[in-house]
Amino acid sequence: SYWSTSEIIEIIYRNLQKKSLWFYMPQNLLNVICFLFGYNKEIRKMSNPLKINDENTRKIIKWSPIYSPDASIKKAVDYFIKNQ
Repeated sequence: SYWSTSEIIEIIYRNLQKKSLWFYMPQNLLNVICFLFGYNKEIRKMSNPLKINDENTRKIIKWSPIYSPDASIKKAVDYFIKNQ
């Protein structure tokens, strides 16, 4: 299964019981702003979509997760809150 960065962030916010705030910014404008502040490399990394696919891991080492991605993120968020 694939999980995009925005889907993971939405799950984290939902488990934190907070509303996430998304807004559109044209990529060209974001590139110019980052160029002016010296963040060229960072914006290239951050603006490409991150997709997580665990299919190869499952096949190669015959692994399957104990928890669903939603449950895993919930456990991580709960742990983080508890140990702040």
